[in-house]
Amino acid sequence: AEIVVPEGHAPAVDGQQFWPHLVELYIPPGTPPGAYTGTWAGLPVALTVWQHTLPANLNFHVALNSYGRVHGMYGVNDGESDAALAVERAYHRIAHRYRCTWQPLGYGHGGTQDWGAGPLVTADGGLDWTNFERRWGSYLDGSAFADLPRAGVPLAYVYLTLAEHWPTPMTAYQWQPTTTDWPDSLIEHALGAPPIAEAFPPDYAQRFEDVTTQIAQHTVDQGWQATTFHGYLNDKYNYKDPAQGGRGVSWWLLDEPAHRDDWLALKWYGDLFRAGHQKVPGAPLVWRADVSRPQWQRDYLDSSMDLAVFGGEYFTYQRRMSDWLRDHNAVTWVYGTANPPGQSNLTLIGWCLRAWLAGADGVVPWNSIGNPGSYNQPDETGLMLPGAPVGVDGPLPSLRLLAFLAGQQEVERLALLAAQRGWTREQMAQALGSVLQLEVATESRFAEDAGTFRFDQLTPAQVERLRQVVAAELERTP
Repeated sequence: AEIVVPEGHAPAVDGQQFWPHLVELYIPPGTPPGAYTGTWAGLPVALTVWQHTLPANLNFHVALNSYGRVHGMYGVNDGESDAALAVERAYHRIAHRYRCTWQPLGYGHGGTQDWGAGPLVTADGGLDWTNFERRWGSYLDGSAFADLPRAGVPLAYVYLTLAEHWPTPMTAYQWQPTTTDWPDSLIEHALGAPPIAEAFPPDYAQRFEDVTTQIAQHTVDQGWQATTFHGYLNDKYNYKDPAQGGRGVSWWLLDEPAHRDDWLALKWYGDLFRAGHQKVPGAPLVWRADVSRPQWQRDYLDSSMDLAVFGGEYFTYQRRMSDWLRDHNAVTWVYGTANPPGQSNLTLIGWCLRAWLAGADGVVPWNSIGNPGSYNQPDETGLMLPGAPVGVDGPLPSLRLLAFLAGQQEVERLALLAAQRGWTREQMAQALGSVLQLEVATESRFAEDAGTFRFDQLTPAQVERLRQVVAAELERTP
């Protein structure tokens, strides 16, 4: 059989003699298996199409976390405009194309809410979904992705805007320090504030629970069953510090908890969320917490989290945390930082493989949005970049995003093989021990640093051997 691969080209640079090229070729489901040949730029190309097909719905997640919105980098000032939504749509489509999910958080440490990030609270206590549905509707019904490889598959998950300051602002908090000096006010809070349930009026807790119920009911009414809605608390007391802008409203580390009161606050909000969610059976809501120090959580969050997003310490305390996840009916993702552009992108494939074999169902680079300056000062978080500096209208994927794609696809094929064999992930890890060297080291600059993973013994040859071995097994499995 013959395939036609379009020829590529690159603009000439003075003195340049060699040009790197990246060729992408999507093989749609239903393509007859077998050997194909073709040419690209005058060079022969050989391609083998296997019988097995990767699922359109993701079983392993690469969650491209970010904060705020992106249209400002494109000179668009009106966040409610069609132009702003078009910019955002391009980012969602790039992530979707490469089997990832872009997940921007829609609220900030200062109690702010991005336009359309969630419903609006109406005067009668109801919720107005107009702006949210304008911004998110085509992603939740899949129409925004109708012409992409995973055609029509809706977003896998989105953040909710439930927070300590929404639906009721933090002005409801009844404890106040006697000083505004920092960190004296924080110390005073730690020593003198009552338990969180006693520091808010009863209607604050009831409102949080009731709004969760309203959200759950709306997702069912709209048929948004293919998307998971994450209740998640991100704010930290650090942002009360004038050196951090002094804009913070939280008295707790709700993201990356460290102290007793942080864990108790997360537990309290989680219980309210669960109580509201459970009134609507079948609603696709989950309570999520991002925990950098799972070894410190004792029993504070037992049976509280549906989705536990652990940092690199998960690999250190894997057995302990795996038992905890099993006992409390939770799943986990592993968060960290993508490798710097100057280091091997093989790191991201190793991260995906190591996480899945260790029992995780996803990975989370803590930030994924680059800016125009990322071309001159490459950064770990620039996974999707504005194309204007290189003459492209719209965003571009970095090579590291394609490395995540490669890792996600290899995990999907391991999951197919495990299902066919009836093997656990622990058995899969044992079977692949002679193929892959996935010893992991985590580099962190400080306790709250998401950390960067290193897989110093993993080689491209090992990944290629994995691909061939798994493919051979899948092809001969009835």
